[in-house]
Amino acid sequence: MNWIKDKFRKCKLLFQYKKLLISIGNSNFRKLMQITLLIVLIGQVGNLCAHDKFPLFLIYQSAFLGILLLSYYSIFYFERFWRKFELETASDICIFSIRNYLKRKRYCNSNWLYPFIVATSVLIVVHMLYKNAYLDLFMRIYCYCTLYIIVFICTIGYTQYVMFIRLIMKIYKNDLPIVCYDRVLPYNTIWIKTLSNTAYKGSSMFFVVGLLYISLFYVFSFTSFFGVDLSINLHLVLITLFWVALIVFIVIAFPCFLLFSLKCINQIIVQLKSQQENDIRKEISILNNNILLKQLYINVLMNLDRTPNFPEKPLISSIISTGIGIINFLASTQACFSLIQMIKGI
Repeated sequence: MNWIKDKFRKCKLLFQYKKLLISIGNSNFRKLMQITLLIVLIGQVGNLCAHDKFPLFLIYQSAFLGILLLSYYSIFYFERFWRKFELETASDICIFSIRNYLKRKRYCNSNWLYPFIVATSVLIVVHMLYKNAYLDLFMRIYCYCTLYIIVFICTIGYTQYVMFIRLIMKIYKNDLPIVCYDRVLPYNTIWIKTLSNTAYKGSSMFFVVGLLYISLFYVFSFTSFFGVDLSINLHLVLITLFWVALIVFIVIAFPCFLLFSLKCINQIIVQLKSQQENDIRKEISILNNNILLKQLYINVLMNLDRTPNFPEKPLISSIISTGIGIINFLASTQACFSLIQMIKGI
């Protein structure tokens, strides 16, 4: 009986969500690249030997490889961010409580549910759309397995990005005073600059992932390579639902996430400036005849008011996010027009 309990406990520890995130945060990318290369080679050999080959296999494999690496790196990047942010805000009790609350949410085992539901749903939809296509059994199993793993990992990365947005929102909505910040230049506070850089870099990664998903699914939906017959009502409904999901969770969500996070960071700096201004005014009010010190405080107050309300924006990340966001919007708009024409033609 004790042996069974011990095995169950070990199995439970093995499938802890926390363990997965921490292991990715500590991971060695050289090993990941070796495993990825092996998967790529298996797919290439399998498709070369197949009688009924997967269409545009090299293009799709390269694109999904990009999605896999970016998704994996996003989990790695956000896990490292949390560690860095924890060190930078270790002396602030208010941010400590927010961090602890979100830490429990991030590491909760119920988070397994999100990637499982999304990856399973995508696999079912793709199978229903592609089940009548001629494709060797080995390649079908290979494609389904790799698709499931990639979407699974991508969804974990997406949830980590959402958790990062929640962190910024909670700091912004917090009513307690923050003590860990630069009193002279609030916008230059280390942890605020970390939030800003992470917001831009995180959004850039997911904008690229979104572009790859939209491009691949556009070719899958509206070209003759995969034989998806949109004259079949079920196919049309599934394709429409898939595009609605892409538009909501990528085309609309990613720009909104970025703009919302930047707005919150801006308001956090405004709040810190206001907090520091109130503290200085209190100091001035208790000064009696010390005119020189009063003038010094007034000068500090004036300089504080002239400081920027946002850290310096990383140029490259801003250009990537804006450019790819526009491309995603145009591609989705074209997809919507194509779907409308299909629906009218039925």
